[in-house]
Amino acid sequence: MTLPEPRFPDYGDGGDEIGARRSRRAFRRSVAAVILLSAMLFVSENYLRYEQTERLFRLGVSFPVSEFPSARTVLRAAVKQDAALHGTPNAKYYEALAEREEDDRILPAYAKAHELDPSNAFLAIRYGCALAKQGQTSQALDIFRKAAERDPHNALSAYLQAAVTPLSSNGKDSPEESLALVARANSSGNPVVFPRPLWVSSFPVDGACYQDLRRNAIRECCAPLLEYAKNVGALAESQIRRGQPQNWDAWLNTLQEMGDRLATGDPGTLQVKTGLEIEARAIRLREQLRQSEKSTEDKSLPTLLTQVQAALDTVDTFEAQRAGTIQQDRARFEAPKWLWIESFCLLFMIYFLSVTLARLSRASAMHWTVAHRRAGWAVPAFGCVVCILLLAVEPWLGKLAPDKLDWISDTWWGGMAVMVAFGLYYPVYRLKSSKAVCESLNVQLGYETHLTQAVDA
Repeated sequence: MTLPEPRFPDYGDGGDEIGARRSRRAFRRSVAAVILLSAMLFVSENYLRYEQTERLFRLGVSFPVSEFPSARTVLRAAVKQDAALHGTPNAKYYEALAEREEDDRILPAYAKAHELDPSNAFLAIRYGCALAKQGQTSQALDIFRKAAERDPHNALSAYLQAAVTPLSSNGKDSPEESLALVARANSSGNPVVFPRPLWVSSFPVDGACYQDLRRNAIRECCAPLLEYAKNVGALAESQIRRGQPQNWDAWLNTLQEMGDRLATGDPGTLQVKTGLEIEARAIRLREQLRQSEKSTEDKSLPTLLTQVQAALDTVDTFEAQRAGTIQQDRARFEAPKWLWIESFCLLFMIYFLSVTLARLSRASAMHWTVAHRRAGWAVPAFGCVVCILLLAVEPWLGKLAPDKLDWISDTWWGGMAVMVAFGLYYPVYRLKSSKAVCESLNVQLGYETHLTQAVDA
């Protein structure tokens, strides 16, 4: 008489082995399909939806300032391809290239961009600053005048026009004409707005890459203003020493007001620093003028100079700490990414070692349809929720208390250790030993040996 095949309900022997195998394969393929779909959506959104020229443009403008040589190569290819494919070239490709071009090739790029987009006042301002930097002050003056005509509500164009006026005429010893332009810009009440770098609207504007490009634009525009204030100040000091005060008190007050409007206008440390330096220079010269004339002492000037110098020292301190602060913020914002990557690598390594040991020990490939207990679902689910919350809280908490974020990393790795330990313990917790199962069912030793080979191995 043949004994019936034993059933092992503790191991799910009543289930479907083929179904269990199919379920595992279906789960793995579903995960692979989700990953593949996400990759396809990313490629489609960022690449396939744009033509080749636009893709090159988007790639070129995304390079940081430190990688301008690579950006030039990409944008030159975009300009070349745009000219080959379209009858009318796009000005933004030339403008983007000009913002990153080498000094000996920058003027042709700006000239072409200005020719294609003559109504762009910000483009004209940057073109004029590039001309002034190359010493072509007469051409720069003409460009700044056009920029002021196209955007009469921006005082920056008038200030830049005044800055190059003495250099493009024979009136270097008389700043009256240029300071009259500054006075009109001061009295107009128009804001001082600096150009923004050419950018892609879908890219973030609060990152270091965009801000470095913006600082480049501001630095270019501030250079002529600083040079102008330096030249005017040197002329004023020379004439004050020779006892020729003329109208310098009023002229220096005009220069001081320009510096104040720069410092309190468009936000940003570079233009604030430029404005404070111009304002401090004008105040010192006004105080020197009063002392040379032995006029009634004006106590407001020393007080004002102290305040301006204190503000300038604060800006200098901020600028000195800027690089280190950016590095700390970058590490803080990238911390969640590295936590995820390192955790994935750790879990994959554990899985790989487990599979390798199973293969080396020749474990059975038999599948058992064993139902999980509540702990088998609750512990991984709780761990995943905790990890998601930590990833969500870290950037927000980093802004409030950036020096108290170590506990997030400690909690993360502590949770990972708990889940890995539970994963190693769970089979022992969930499954009974093969000997105990056989004894409870009064199964012969041969079945125990068979079960041991199928389960314990």
